Amino acid sequence: MVIETRVIRFQGSVQGVGFRWRARHEAIALKLSGSVRNQSDGSVELRVTGEPATIENLVDNLVKVFRVSSVSSHRAPTERDARGFRIDIDA
Repeated sequence: MVIETRVIRFQGSVQGVGFRWRARHEAIALKLSGSVRNQSDGSVELRVTGEPATIENLVDNLVKVFRVSSVSSHRAPTERDARGFRIDIDA
């Protein structure tokens, strides 16, 4: 099983619409770990650890529900002992 950590930034109508709560709910259901937080530029950043296909499933689910204008992502060092999924305080 391949595990990776990705930092994913969503831009569009993603703040003030329940995006972070939905991201947390979906991530927990998919057994992913990480965090989500609003950014000062109006985007939302998701840091998530899990299997690549499951991470893509999470992204696809969020894009289907919210008005996302763009998604960018990059790999980050994997935290093998990461557990749970939290909503961080706004940037």
